[in-house]
Amino acid sequence: MSRIDIEIILGIFLVLLASAILIVYGLNEDERMANFELAQQARAIEEGAVLYDTNCRGCHGPQGEGTPGLCPPLNDRYFFDLRLSDVGWSGSMNDYIVSTVSGGRLISTRPDQYPGNGSPAMPAWSEQIGGPLREDQIHGRA
Repeated sequence: MSRIDIEIILGIFLVLLASAILIVYGLNEDERMANFELAQQARAIEEGAVLYDTNCRGCHGPQGEGTPGLCPPLNDRYFFDLRLSDVGWSGSMNDYIVSTVSGGRLISTRPDQYPGNGSPAMPAWSEQIGGPLREDQIHGRA
């Protein structure tokens, strides 16, 4: 067997070995991507908690329980079950939250319960409107 024959056999072996490694790696890709997605969601939740603590806690409370006479609770059944119909919002809950956080509220939508203590009732948080938060932070993709 000549040197060229040995090199050809070795080359074929290495190509087959590399192919086998890629196939095994590819078979695990779905699980790897699922784990990566979970890790990204966990990171977004942690970053969202920091943003909430920094920007929202003062008015809406540490657990989203609200402040009587000032700001409504965010952590209650009313918010998730009835809020959209009460304000006449036809979009999704996510769109409502993004809109509210981005643009704030000039006046309270429930002034009998939460008149607020200034104008606007809730400030705009989007940096496009003069607030401190980027769009990715508002949309939960920080």
